Amino acid sequence: LVHSLQKKVQLLSHDQSKLAKDISRIRRNSTELSAAMASLQAASSTAYSTQIDSQLRQLEDRVLAQSERVRNISSCFQSVDKVHASTVELFRDLRSLEKKVDRGLTDLRKEVSKCDFDVATALSLAKAVRQDELTRRASLAGLKNDMLQAKTELEKTRYKILSLEGVVLNTTVSSRKAGSDWVSQEVKIANLEVGSTRLSKMVDRNSHKLAQLARSLDKAVNREVLDEWKRRQEDLANILRNMTEEVPKIRKNITRLEGEVEKIEDNLPQDCSSNISHTTSSQRSGVRLIHPRNAKKARQVFCDMETDGGGWTVVQRRRDGSEDFYRNWDDYKQGFGDVSGEHWLGNDALHEITSSGNYSLRIDLWDVSGNYKFVEYDHVAVGSEAQRYRLEVLGYHGNASNALEYHSGMAFSTADRDNDFSSTHCAVYYSSGWWYNHCHLANLNGLNLNGPHVSFADGIEWSVR
Repeated sequence: LVHSLQKKVQLLSHDQSKLAKDISRIRRNSTELSAAMASLQAASSTAYSTQIDSQLRQLEDRVLAQSERVRNISSCFQSVDKVHASTVELFRDLRSLEKKVDRGLTDLRKEVSKCDFDVATALSLAKAVRQDELTRRASLAGLKNDMLQAKTELEKTRYKILSLEGVVLNTTVSSRKAGSDWVSQEVKIANLEVGSTRLSKMVDRNSHKLAQLARSLDKAVNREVLDEWKRRQEDLANILRNMTEEVPKIRKNITRLEGEVEKIEDNLPQDCSSNISHTTSSQRSGVRLIHPRNAKKARQVFCDMETDGGGWTVVQRRRDGSEDFYRNWDDYKQGFGDVSGEHWLGNDALHEITSSGNYSLRIDLWDVSGNYKFVEYDHVAVGSEAQRYRLEVLGYHGNASNALEYHSGMAFSTADRDNDFSSTHCAVYYSSGWWYNHCHLANLNGLNLNGPHVSFADGIEWSVR
């Protein structure tokens, strides 16, 4: 919008300059006409007076018309000035609004960060208060236990005193000489009993006070934590309300972007053969995006634009053994590896591509000595997952054997899905996923044994018969 307004301001400035030039030119013409009229009036004679008067009237009319035009242009010029001034003012307002929006977003981000910090601080504070509360409760519990133990000890002492009183009483009866001692002992025992009773009451009273103190402490701590928590919750609620107001705008932008992405995907080629054109960039092999007609989303593939005329969508590549092809059903379903290196494009992708039209299959083979062979099939199709990705190939030609025909009509097998016709679990025995029959004549997903070897067909195989 700002860019558009800038363009309009430039156009108005240009029109303003043009109008100023027109006004200057008209004023010059008016001056010249006035001078001509004066000259003609001075040089007029009786013989030509009538003709001159007519010409003068015409000139006066022209001057009046020119003057009217000048007034109109001046009025238009003033209108243009007003529009220009309004546009400049609007431009300034937009700039100011942009700055305010930027400041508002910055302030909002700061507030969110501050609230996050405050929430973390509150949680830390609550945790510390809770820990203090637990510590105080433990201390109170220990103090209460100590008081109970003291009370128990006092009860034991009281019992001992009572026992001692009985002993003293018996001693008094049997000894007449200890009369004064008996009175003294009785007084001491009475004093001990009074002291014991006082201690018991003190213990009870202190236990009651400790219980009240514990309850008050619990209430104070819980109220403090609760108030702090409520305040933090209110702050968070305000932030959420502010952010919620932005959600419809964000959703609208997301919907718009999704629509644009869908349009872009709809315009993508459905395979690498659709990328063939006369441009140099499209004739080079490389990674590209395609969107098969039956696919829900676009896929990244490697397009071979050089082999046999180009336009080949690479679905599998073995090169250096960097990728493990002993995978489960889901891995082969989704695909794995790097499309520019060793990879399996995915059984879902194979089904989406081959079900979108009539496709041919080309396989290029090199042995460890560098000898090259190839094979092509005029028709290839891979079924859906419900059909267990059943393979179909027809129309063989090439200088390698027709080994893959043995696997036509077979479902795909992996270590966790045995769909072959053999009593042996071929995918486990040969350490790879493939369209096994009884088990295979060709297996391009076998182990990479890195050079000459003696094996039992568990490597990358293509039968010569």
